Amino acid sequence: MPQITASYLRQTPDCDHLDPAKRHVVVDDAVQHSSWRGPDDALGHIFTNVSEEPVAFDVTFASYDDQSARYDVDRVVDGVREPWLREAALPLQGRLQMEPLSVTLVEMRKRA
Repeated sequence: MPQITASYLRQTPDCDHLDPAKRHVVVDDAVQHSSWRGPDDALGHIFTNVSEEPVAFDVTFASYDDQSARYDVDRVVDGVREPWLREAALPLQGRLQMEPLSVTLVEMRKRA
């Protein structure tokens, strides 16, 4: 996963101003993510590219319970939904490409 470096000014001990000579540097993943299961049992994986560069990476979507289940998988990129895979089995390998400062939701719905 690509990394980003960010920095911010630390406050002075008396907390009345920021000291430009005292910076705190943080290195973190360029893409932040979380996963959830909705009340309708849909699985959601949210990815946010917090960098100002495009990124591409491989991701594995794990199987949480029923190994025999099949899923319809959609990608929602910056609010635009598109079908990605139909009748996919988990675990699933995929590749995501993200533009700078963009959000992608991967939604998986179990087929009946």
